[in-house]
Amino acid sequence: MVIARDVFQVKVGQMDNVLALLEKARAEGQGTGDVSRVLTDISGNHFTLVFETSGESVDAIRERMMASFSNPELAEIMGSMMQYIESGHRTFYTVEYEG
Repeated sequence: MVIARDVFQVKVGQMDNVLALLEKARAEGQGTGDVSRVLTDISGNHFTLVFETSGESVDAIRERMMASFSNPELAEIMGSMMQYIESGHRTFYTVEYEG
């Protein structure tokens, strides 16, 4: 099992706008691709947003992400979100133990 985390640094004061776009995607049935959890910070760097996705392999996660972004409505919403993002990165983790 592999977990991918997309970590975004949201511009100061813009988290509500980003979360509103994500809620719009969810309400329109677009979801956020295969994202299993959306996290926001309560400590550490302020205005941090994390998307967490899991799958059997890095390739499987990447394939699902690419397929979800081929949906034009979701791609438009996620594109709109980028105006509120300062930076971001993706990390992959192997789940060694769970329970």
